[in-house]
Amino acid sequence: MRIGTVLSLPNDYSRFARIKDADGTGYTVDPSLLPKGVKEGSDVAYKVEIWGNDSGLVYDAQEK
Repeated sequence: MRIGTVLSLPNDYSRFARIKDADGTGYTVDPSLLPKGVKEGSDVAYKVEIWGNDSGLVYDAQEK
């Protein structure tokens, strides 16, 4: 699994969270996949389905 940082959580503008990897690439995450109690800036282990152009969707996330 990759390790990344929670960049943002759901808010008024998006119902999804974002995880950023060490290279700065951000991935979309359904918030139901995040560990309970996770906050912005937390490190999490995740698996991502890579799409074209460095985009992708996280399908599994766990505490680091």
